[in-house]
Amino acid sequence: MLPGVVGIGVAQINFFVDTVFATQRFLPEGSLISLQAADRVMELVLGGYAIAVGTAILPMMSRHAVEKDTTRSSGRSRSHCASSLSLPFRPWLD
Repeated sequence: MLPGVVGIGVAQINFFVDTVFATQRFLPEGSLISLQAADRVMELVLGGYAIAVGTAILPMMSRHAVEKDTTRSSGRSRSHCASSLSLPFRPWLD
């Protein structure tokens, strides 16, 4: 749970620092709106990806939990599934 809290906290601090810089006088007018819109678009993409991964992984994890198959429902299996879902999009991430 702690890594998740730290990750969310870092994103919020980053957004706060962006907001502080965007409200300074040396940046053009509309910088704050642009940063807020970019943040929303980023959250939309990350949210869509999280929903897709959750939808793909949850039935498999539930099936393994019912079968009491702890080796296949491990974190390794989940991370393998998540990475295989994101692999086709790798060229566009750079």
